[in-house]
Parts: sequence; structure tokens; C-alpha cells
Amino acid sequence: MAAMYAVYHGSDGLQRIATKVHKFTQVFKSAVEAMGYNAISDSFFDTVTLDVSSVGSAEALHAHAGAAAINLRRIDHKHVGVTFDESVSPSDLVKLLNVFASAAFVKPVSLAELAEPAAPSIPAVLQRTSEFLRHPVFNKHHSETEMLRYINHLASKDLGLVHSMISLGSCTMKLNSTSSMIPLTWPEFSSVHPFAPHDQVKGYHRVIGVCGFTSVLWVCGLSSIAGIRRRFMQDHWICRCVSATQLRGRWRVHWFVCRSCLS
Repeated sequence: MAAMYAVYHGSDGLQRIATKVHKFTQVFKSAVEAMGYNAISDSFFDTVTLDVSSVGSAEALHAHAGAAAINLRRIDHKHVGVTFDESVSPSDLVKLLNVFASAAFVKPVSLAELAEPAAPSIPAVLQRTSEFLRHPVFNKHHSETEMLRYINHLASKDLGLVHSMISLGSCTMKLNSTSSMIPLTWPEFSSVHPFAPHDQVKGYHRVIGVCGFTSVLWVCGLSSIAGIRRRFMQDHWICRCVSATQLRGRWRVHWFVCRSCLS
């Protein structure tokens, strides 16, 4: 996936993304320092650690951020961390800055007040000067249509769904239709941060719990096994063991249903 990301953006696109992320981080650091916060380091790329003790407590700042539906990195009682990525927009930046302004009891900032940094905050010795991604494949497919043609070209060289089904190892690809997978692309499902607080992802835990419980009931119900202790990445192994011992012959149809549930 990372390779295809590089194919789509190319070296120029990756540099544009990195420059945007770094400049947003620089603008943020300069703005919050003007409010009284202290940055731990002057050298950074996309992450800034702030000492907030001169303005207030970290917990108070987290409370202000939570009210604005923003999560900051929790470090200790007087430090917080902030990290930017390519998805952050100018309005997101202003919203974040005003969280810090509110916690510091200073006037809100506007986008027009923010100045573009003059130079990067990355030491010269760490800045890359050599060329990269010079191969033609990284410099030809920078539109959606070109990328789709390239992926189709790659698929024609490999074993795909149009050539074979059984030999492919992914049950998800074989048994779940494209339409049923569409919800996985919705922001409500796909945009959760891996370190999001537990109380903000209760829905995820409920979905995962229900799916896991349902799959265990299927296996136990079809095989008369009293119970199963599930572990991650063992669903297919469980099904194969059950199939080999108790789901042969007359259970063949249910075996496919069982695999579908666990994929």
C-alpha cells in the first residue's frame, strides 16, 4: 500500500505533502508560543511537545480540547503533544489554535493572522538533498484514471479473481461483495485514531464484540463444541479444525457459511 501511495503521488507530490505538514506544524508552534506556551524543541517535523505549566495545567487544556472534539497527546501533568498530518486543513489549524487560546485566556486567532514560516525547522544536516523515486513508474500515474489503468495492468500479470477463485487465500475477497464492503470506507468507520480514548470508541468495541461473539456461536452451534477461546488471526484455523473433525459431508454448506462469518 505504501508503494502505491508513492506511485500515485511521486516524489514531487510527497514533498508537497511533507512541506504542508511541516509548515502547519511551524505555524502552530509559533502561534502557541505567542500565547505563552513553551515548545520543548526547536527542531521538529510534524510533532511538537509543549510545556503548558506557565499557562495552566495539561488537564485543563485537555478539557478545552475535548470540548472542541479534539484529542491532544497526553504526556504528563504539564506537557502535551500535538501531531499534524496531511488531512489537517487550515480551518482545523485555526480551531486547534483557538483551543490553546481559550485555555490561555487570550483572544482567538484568525487564519489571516497566521504567517507562513520563512525557513524549515529541520536541521540542515537532516534535510534530504538527493533525488528519489526517479523510476518512470513513480512519475506517470498521478491521476485517478491513470492509476486505475496501472492497477489493472498489474492485475493482468498476476493471479486475480478473473482467473481463479479457490487458489486465492483471502476469504474476504471471495465471499464479501464490493457493496457490502462500502461502509468500511465511511469516515465513521475508517478515520478513528489508533490511540483514541476508550470512551470515544465504544461503538467500535461493541461491533467487534458482537462480531466475535456471533462467530463463536456459529462454530459452537454447528459442531456441538461447548466453547471456543478466540485469539486474533485464528478464525480460519478454528474453522479448518472444526471442518476436519465434525463438518464433513453433510455440513459442507454450513462450512462455507461459517467461513463467511469469520472472514
